[in-house]
Amino acid sequence: MSVRLPTCPGRTRPPAQRGHGDHGAGPLRGGRHRRDRGSQHGHGGRAVGWPGGGGGPGVRLRGHAAAEGRGAPDAGRTAGRPLRGGAEEGPGGPHPGVPGLCGGEGQQAVAVAPPLAPSVGIIANPASGSDIRRLVALGIVVGAQDKINLIQRVLVGLDAAGAGRVYLMPDLLGIAQTALERLPGQAAAIREKAQLLPLPVEHAPEDSLRAAEEMRALGVGCIVVLGGDGTVRIVAKGCGPVPLLPVSTGTNNVVPYPLEGTLAGLAAGFVARRPDLLAQVAYQSKRLVVSVDGREVDAALVDVGVVQGQAVASRAIWRPEAVRQVVVTRAMPTATGLSSLAGFVRPVTAREPRGLCLWLGEPRVCSVSAPLAPGLVVQVGVEAFRELALGDSAMVYGGDVLLALDGEREVSLRPGQVAEVRLEGGGPWLVDPERALEEAVRQGAFVRWASGAREGCAFRGRGDP
Repeated sequence: MSVRLPTCPGRTRPPAQRGHGDHGAGPLRGGRHRRDRGSQHGHGGRAVGWPGGGGGPGVRLRGHAAAEGRGAPDAGRTAGRPLRGGAEEGPGGPHPGVPGLCGGEGQQAVAVAPPLAPSVGIIANPASGSDIRRLVALGIVVGAQDKINLIQRVLVGLDAAGAGRVYLMPDLLGIAQTALERLPGQAAAIREKAQLLPLPVEHAPEDSLRAAEEMRALGVGCIVVLGGDGTVRIVAKGCGPVPLLPVSTGTNNVVPYPLEGTLAGLAAGFVARRPDLLAQVAYQSKRLVVSVDGREVDAALVDVGVVQGQAVASRAIWRPEAVRQVVVTRAMPTATGLSSLAGFVRPVTAREPRGLCLWLGEPRVCSVSAPLAPGLVVQVGVEAFRELALGDSAMVYGGDVLLALDGEREVSLRPGQVAEVRLEGGGPWLVDPERALEEAVRQGAFVRWASGAREGCAFRGRGDP
């Protein structure tokens, strides 16, 4: 069936046709068209157009169960296939001691004996914290020396947590190598266990992707990612079921934590040693799968923005008037960027099984002020918004637009092309460092009690009476 294209590129239909109050969880009205998803996703469904009619972005009403039960990209492989580093690959991919860990949404970790000296990976993006938002806003510069020091503190924490081999991604700036060479004398033990991966370096996102794939193949129990949302998105493409602990060194940091490096090392080391406790200390992220003309092309972890114009330029988004539509997995008023903009309208947490889609322009629903970048508060009009359940899709019709994934322009849409942004579960496992360290205390991981002294000193964590 033919699809009605918008009269304005990147928009769904002329603003004059859009009704007031087309938001929230109420019923959709008119404008429905059926779209065959084809054999790629294995199920059909309806994409519902803009409320009030027209061939605009839609929300899928059916097919939720298929999305909720979707496994990891590597699901279905033969269990027990040996990998480098002594790990085994289960049906959901390799993870030390946890065959088939990364299954469908909400799958529990398998209780097994922890390895004696699990390995850990460190991926530090040398380019994070240095884009144009230092010029057009007030973003801080996270320089090479800051990252060197942060890596060293992570290494010290890993050593204290009993980690075995530590693999680091090499980079053209020599950040990882310098961090190893300048480790203080008291960290000699971890220096002997740490090594750079023998990988080609291009100073491009592919470096992080290759490093994640190699670390997964080596059987690491956790990967510490130093960067922003964009860095975590790239690493997530290659890590499979290996849990990630993202630490902020970027600009718009919705996923990464502003965490001290030593604590990050302690948490990552504990997670690697106790994969049987993964379900207690981590969660499986949602993601936004982007397909163009029925072919899956990419995925985002936080947000997809529809940006007017074809110029990639600095890739980062900092001009609010260019943003036409926003789809988010989480809407966080405590963050910066497009997720913050959505969060000031209707908050959505990282673990809720829902997302949000907003259409921007005239303030027919509301006008919102939000920090689009550090030190840059903008006012944006919201024409409509709608919640998305897992399996729902928002449609974007081509023209002079780009799709920005997690804050960076990535996908260009030509006239006549149709993009689908589908909310799914089954993303990467993300470690909550606070929960990880609380569980470490509960397990007595860093304490040696004197004989008979532990009685009466039971740990009470969050949620305990």
